[in-house]
Amino acid sequence: MNVIIVSETSIIEKLTKKVSSLGGKLIYCPLTEITPVSSESKNLIAHLKITDKVIFQSKNSVKCSYKFFKGVKMKNNSAFFAIGKITAQHVENLIGNNCYFPPDNYSSNELLNMDEFQDVTKQEIIVIKGRDGRNEIFDTLSDRGATVKVFDVYVRTPKILSADKIRLDRSCFNYVIALSRHSLEIFIDKFKGDLDNHKLVFLVPDLRIIDSLYLGKASNYEIVDLIDSDDAYISLINKYQQAIS
Repeated sequence: MNVIIVSETSIIEKLTKKVSSLGGKLIYCPLTEITPVSSESKNLIAHLKITDKVIFQSKNSVKCSYKFFKGVKMKNNSAFFAIGKITAQHVENLIGNNCYFPPDNYSSNELLNMDEFQDVTKQEIIVIKGRDGRNEIFDTLSDRGATVKVFDVYVRTPKILSADKIRLDRSCFNYVIALSRHSLEIFIDKFKGDLDNHKLVFLVPDLRIIDSLYLGKASNYEIVDLIDSDDAYISLINKYQQAIS
């Protein structure tokens, strides 16, 4: 097996060990880099003083905004939320506040299903994310009567990719892990003339990442619900490996 990871992930060491134990190769090559955006910092700080809830959509949203929380006096009952456990840990480590997250599946849908977001009428809610990130949380909470303000605190920019950094293998399945559409688009553009010649399985957290993209005639895809779980990826990879053994 050939595992190619084109997005930054905090579980790379665990994945590397497990893929190696299965006799596979792993290439870790994030195709985008995170660039902080601070143009709305004053506006964000002003809203932090009146908000009831703060939602972080990714660990990068924490890394690129935590400094704005320094010295800000927030409401006593303000609460922090994150889509997943890793992002929540970043909040607690960098900002110092308790942070709640869905207990089972880490996703926008599961966050919105939490009790704390069922009755949000007239609440002030901040969503901190990256530019071009999903708007599902904003749309749903706005429909439920909250006043929602979104702050994009980072952008993804393409990295310069050397010609031989990523190699596809025609002799086995190539498992491509992509956590953002931008990263996947860069990958597809690089191999657009060669996709049909390889067996590809794309592991993504959401269908919108692959929507309308041509992935190759022999490709498959799988949705990974727990993107911070190495076991979730390995389980899906094993499913394909067992099918050909």
